[in-house]
Amino acid sequence: NATELLSPWVREVIAVDRSPEMLEAARSRLLEHGGSVDRVRFVEAELTALPIPDASVDAAACVLVLHHVDDPVAALREARRVLRKDSGGGMLLVVDMCGHDRIEYRHAMGHVHLGFSDSQREDLFREAGFSSVRTHKLRPGVEASGPSLFAAVAHL
Repeated sequence: NATELLSPWVREVIAVDRSPEMLEAARSRLLEHGGSVDRVRFVEAELTALPIPDASVDAAACVLVLHHVDDPVAALREARRVLRKDSGGGMLLVVDMCGHDRIEYRHAMGHVHLGFSDSQREDLFREAGFSSVRTHKLRPGVEASGPSLFAAVAHL
């Protein structure tokens, strides 16, 4: 859970999800693992319409969610909008699935996209207005059975 990992190290985490059930699950997980919700604001919203002022956050993380979004470019543009534009700000971390052919994920897990190929990732970030992007395919865990993951760091 990104919220759990980030909250001890930052002034505030804004955890966003369109599902109140997912937000409550994130809150419960944080508390079950001994974390605190003092620095976490749970916000029900679409990733394409964040209720966050322009240029107001230092960094954003989008972890295993883009494959659920109808328009991932719009979600990345919205993340770009809320990122600080001055030096030292404006970093986006995306972790998501590499392209795969497990069509059953669409029905079983609500995946809109079957991951993202190298060229799709490049296009997404370019179309969203990010000028500097580094991507890295993550090594699968020993017990991993799902598609491979990638991490991408994008700067304004």
